[in-house]
Amino acid sequence: MFKRIGIYIVIILFIMSIYKDLQREIPNMSSEENTTPSSIPEERADYTILKVKVSSGDTVLSVIDQIHNKSLETVDIGTIMADFHELNPNADPHHLSPNTYYFFPQYHTTDPPYTND
Repeated sequence: MFKRIGIYIVIILFIMSIYKDLQREIPNMSSEENTTPSSIPEERADYTILKVKVSSGDTVLSVIDQIHNKSLETVDIGTIMADFHELNPNADPHHLSPNTYYFFPQYHTTDPPYTND
C-alpha cells in the first residue's frame, strides 16, 4: 500500500513538473533583436550601421554583398569581420542564427580603399 502511494506521489510530482515547465515563458535567445547596443555609435566616418535580419544560409560576407549590391571590392575581408565583431560582440560571425537581427556595416564606397592595418 505504501509502495502504491509512493508511486502515485512520484507520478503527480512528475506531471506537476511538466505542467510548470510548459507554463514558463521561453526567453528570447536573441538579445540583439530589440535593442541597440549603447556602446555602438549611430554612424562612423567609414560606415553606417544597418540592422539586418539574417535568413538560413546567410553569412557575414553574403549579407555584406547584398547590402552593397555585390559592388564592394575595396574593403578587406579581415576589416569586414572585425567591424562585424565590433558591432556584435556576442555573435559568432562564422555561425549566424537564422531569423536573428545583427548589425552590419554599410561602407561608404566613395572613400579610399580600406585595409586591415
